[in-house]
Amino acid sequence: MKTITNIIPNEKTAYFHTLFPNPSQVLLFDIETTGLSPKTASLYLIGCACFKDGTWYCRQFFASTPSSEKEILSEFCSFARNFSCLVTFNGTTFDIPFIQAKCKKYGLPDFSFQDYHDMYRMIRPYKNLLHLPGCRQKQLEEYIGLYREDPFTGQELISLYEQYGQKPEEDLLKTLLLHNFEDIQGMLELSCITAIPRLFTDHAFIVENGSLQTVSDAFGQTKTELTISIQLQFPLPAPLSCRTADTGYGFSFFSAHKHQALLKIPVFNGELKFFFKDYKNYSYLPLEDQAVHKSVAVFVDKTRRMPATAANCYIRKTGMFVPAHKELPDSINRFYPEYKSKLVYLEVNEEFLSDSELLKCYVSSLLKQMN
Repeated sequence: MKTITNIIPNEKTAYFHTLFPNPSQVLLFDIETTGLSPKTASLYLIGCACFKDGTWYCRQFFASTPSSEKEILSEFCSFARNFSCLVTFNGTTFDIPFIQAKCKKYGLPDFSFQDYHDMYRMIRPYKNLLHLPGCRQKQLEEYIGLYREDPFTGQELISLYEQYGQKPEEDLLKTLLLHNFEDIQGMLELSCITAIPRLFTDHAFIVENGSLQTVSDAFGQTKTELTISIQLQFPLPAPLSCRTADTGYGFSFFSAHKHQALLKIPVFNGELKFFFKDYKNYSYLPLEDQAVHKSVAVFVDKTRRMPATAANCYIRKTGMFVPAHKELPDSINRFYPEYKSKLVYLEVNEEFLSDSELLKCYVSSLLKQMN
């Protein structure tokens, strides 16, 4: 058995500290095996990263021969008990079950953490949004501009480990360790991609302002857009752009780079309807084509009013509107083209544009639909 410790450059880890403010309690780890099944494959290398005295270290437990498997496993598990938080890349489906099966085989204490984070699972839902062909670690690293020295895959390293067992040369050991080291370092660096789920699910942004803009399309026709400028709490590692589905009046576009983002929403200028929910307290006036509260309707001739229904309990409003989504808070007034329409709108007025909390709530609802 060999234990190797190397320093990980701190400039590669700055974003990780925003994700885990107490890094000294965090352990990242990755394993190398001779196959996928713990019943038939050997565990020959466990690499992990830990933070101590302002520096990140990579510690690797290497089994010089398959007979050292229990020894490296025991040493690693003993070391891991010093930490309260575990981070892996796709460890949920491979690394952790593999380690747990080996611990059971050798009668070692169960390997488990209550505070556990799988970076693959954090990023995987955004694969299509990022236009990625896949979500393997190397693909994600290349997305943010990282390229490895190590040219091998984990599968290719198996034969190299077998060669090392027959003839333990230093160059072979360096190759085996480098792949695992770059997996560990890559996890630290890939933490910057979590700025994307933090934007879409944690609403980690501030709305700077919203304004109406008149623009011309490709045919020379003018239209109005709502433009919202956004400051991101965490910088994006690469430019990002996406859009919502067509609302019937156009698409909403979102673009972002580093700390800044811009959202453009098509504006409908015309008439929509606001429906009262407590329609039993309203009367409908057919000639005016609107509903009024019963306390007002008593002053209208009985021949010109009737009990309102859910479908006609509305007032009509002319103005500027933007597409929205039904999951917005109930306190926000919604407007519809017709009763039970799938299209929902909010009125764009000075009150709307000056309310930063309302704008953030609106932006959050749009971003949720874009992912």
